[in-house]
Amino acid sequence: IVGAFCLLCCGITGVTSDMLDMFPLLVASRVFNGMGQVSWQMSRFLLLSEAPAEVRAAALATVGTMTRLGSLVGPITGSHLSASIGIQAMFQAQLCCSVAVLALTLLPILLPSQMLALDFLRDVEVNPEQPKSSVCGMARCVAQNWKDFATAGVGCIFLELIKKAKDFFIVINLHSLGAGVRECGFAVTLTYTFDVLCSPLSGLLMGKLGRKFSLVPSLLILGIGCGLMATSLANSILGTNLLACFLGFGSALSSGTAICIGSDLAVKRVKEGRTVSKAEYLAPWRENQDIGQLLGPSIVGAVVTG
Repeated sequence: IVGAFCLLCCGITGVTSDMLDMFPLLVASRVFNGMGQVSWQMSRFLLLSEAPAEVRAAALATVGTMTRLGSLVGPITGSHLSASIGIQAMFQAQLCCSVAVLALTLLPILLPSQMLALDFLRDVEVNPEQPKSSVCGMARCVAQNWKDFATAGVGCIFLELIKKAKDFFIVINLHSLGAGVRECGFAVTLTYTFDVLCSPLSGLLMGKLGRKFSLVPSLLILGIGCGLMATSLANSILGTNLLACFLGFGSALSSGTAICIGSDLAVKRVKEGRTVSKAEYLAPWRENQDIGQLLGPSIVGAVVTG
């Protein structure tokens, strides 16, 4: 609910910033957007960490695929609205979507039902006797489990970094070739089309072979794809679109991987008594991903301007 409310605030401030031509409101809109996305992702983390180990990878990969489906529809819709009507239409569409998200979030509360819930979710309740997490508790959790965060955690940082960077590489390269809003939206949509179509491979790799067999190939393909952006292969719009497809395939191989690794470790550390709850472990783990998503665009901007 908090996440949906933040997204609603994002839509309202976005529309207002365009109407009043106020940049600070646009910045506030992006802040609300980030808060909403993180709240949703943390709730997804905690909910699917209840899944049995044998189906956890498939469940997380499926949810990751649905998220990517939104990333597929969003760029092409936003670029079409912006080019055909104006940028205000894009903010208005975002506001309508946030209202729909809030309604869907409230639906299970207003009309509770166990019929459509999966077996492992039917008895999930908040235990009032469970120790409460705090910022200090999360810091202690990171200190006690520093090896997790220094190894698998760093790998997830690089994964999120390069996933965010790839979108910026594609758009910046197309801008340098003289492409317009429609062409940029089409290229990003191509990326997420391959991302969605190939996402089931991630669940198969994680479930059959292990989590690293999803993480390592994805990092390798994404790294090669971003490197090829600096070659003659990306000197045309067609070449850039083909590389966008290749990058989408690489991203698909790690659909839900970072979440799955974090959930596996959280369940294990709770059993070992090295953290009081899965939430206390997963919150800083999610922060790892946020660091990667923050560094991706920043590094691309620094490289391009340098």
